[in-house]
Order: sequence, then structure tokens, then C-alpha cells
Amino acid sequence: MMKKALILMVATMMTVTAAKAQDTENRLSLYLGAGIEKELNDKFSAGIDLQGRFCGDPKSQEFLIRPSVEFSPVKYFSIGAEYRWDMEHDAEEKTTDWQGRLGLSAKGKVSINHFKLEARVKYCNYSGDYAYWDTDKSVSDTAKLNYLRFKIQAGYKIKPLKMTPYISYELFDNLTRGKIDRLRYTVGVKKKLGNSTLSFEYMLYQKFSRYTVKKGNRKDDINGNIFALSYKYTIPYKPKETE
Repeated sequence: MMKKALILMVATMMTVTAAKAQDTENRLSLYLGAGIEKELNDKFSAGIDLQGRFCGDPKSQEFLIRPSVEFSPVKYFSIGAEYRWDMEHDAEEKTTDWQGRLGLSAKGKVSINHFKLEARVKYCNYSGDYAYWDTDKSVSDTAKLNYLRFKIQAGYKIKPLKMTPYISYELFDNLTRGKIDRLRYTVGVKKKLGNSTLSFEYMLYQKFSRYTVKKGNRKDDINGNIFALSYKYTIPYKPKETE
């Protein structure tokens, strides 16, 4: 089983390498995040995540605040809601912009021996600078973009090490423009440390079929090479003892 997992991860890395070979602009970013989650009962949880995004362009950095809730009526299915505040600081222009984004999701998951499989669909909207950079001239610069994001993930739990390496693939369906214009490939690993979880990921984030208003609607495809390190602490639910 471990051999099959390694073959699957190698195949994904080959796909990523082929995608990077395209004639596109490449960017490098580092994401650092931390979060806390509280299990309110055996079906409902709430949490908040913080993340700093240090991009290849040193003049523009981001800081994210994301509160979220999740409800799992049955073991293999859950629904969630989140709201993300995004602060972008431009040191060159000496400006700071705040943007908001709503997210609604549904996720199914199943475990087969040591394999963990997940599938998720997520709706989210983008406004402000998100729309400015990613729409063509037929859409207002201040318009909101609506996306459906489809993600599949496969992981393998290594129990003796309390580690789970995983891979995922996600596509972004731009409902406003009626086309898929982003893809994300991820290879990562999670490590359990008691109630804490430490995660490390490499992501290839592709934007294509897009036009930049500032560049006169010239096609400007992008490969974003992202390394992400995050920490989360979970406060587990403890049912009250009955007398």
C-alpha cells in the first residue's frame, strides 16, 4: 500500500513539473499560518486562522484573518462556512487595502485502510483588487467574481509516525466569466503532536486565460510556486460525565 502511495505522489510531481514548463510568468511565495479550533460537540466546531503571505514582490504583502464553522451531521460528510478578511499592504504606494470574501463548502471523506480520500466543493466570491486583476474589460473593475472550487485529496496515514502525506488537485470555475481559469496542485504532509497539527505544503497555483487591465488586456498567465507552513491547535470536545 505504501508503494502505491509513493507512485501516486511521484506521478503528481511529474504533472507539476510539466505544468511549470509552460511559457508563463513564475512567482515564488511563502505562506506562514497559525490557527485554533474548538470542538463544541461531536458534530460542530468553530475556529480562527491567521496567515501571512510573503510574495515574490517585496512591496506587496498580505495578512489574512479567517473565522470559520463546520457542521458534520454524519461521519463522512460536513458543511462549512467562513469569512476571510484580507489586508494587502503596498510599501511602495504606502497603501493598505482590506477586502472580504465569503466561503461556503461541502465535503465528503472516507478512509480505506490507511488511505484517506476527500472531495470538496466550495463557493466563494472575490471583490476589490481580486476583480481588478482577474477580469477582462467587459467586466467592471469593482465587480465581484463568483467561483465554484472543486478539490480532491488523497492521503496515506503512517500511524507509527503520526504523519499523513497527501496530494490534492483543485480547479477554480469562474462563474462570472463562465470558464475555468485557475488550477492548484498540492503536495504536503501533516504531523500530529498531541492536540496540535503541523503542516507543510508545496503548491503550484496556475492562473490562465486571464487579462491584466494595467497591461492593456495583454494575456498574462502566471505560475505561483508556494511553500506553506502552518500550525493548528485543537481543543477537543469532552462530554460531561453523567452521575
